[in-house]
Amino acid sequence: MGRAAHDCRVRHLPRYAHGAELPYAADPADYAIGFVIATGLIHLLGIGFGLLLGKAFGGRLSRGLGGLIAAGGVYFLSA
Repeated sequence: MGRAAHDCRVRHLPRYAHGAELPYAADPADYAIGFVIATGLIHLLGIGFGLLLGKAFGGRLSRGLGGLIAAGGVYFLSA
């Protein structure tokens, strides 16, 4: 896959999908606020798990889980 096609898939398509859903929401402002809050909570949850699991098994558990998440991302990008 070329660099331009990759940039399009990674940068623009997810934004298009969420932006396309926005006008159909009952209240676009509430949708946008909820989306931002949910994104922030997902990030906080990830940070919390990282802090809790970072020391388990000498850090091998968190690195292993991170590897699984990365492999899932590669799978979705290549599918």
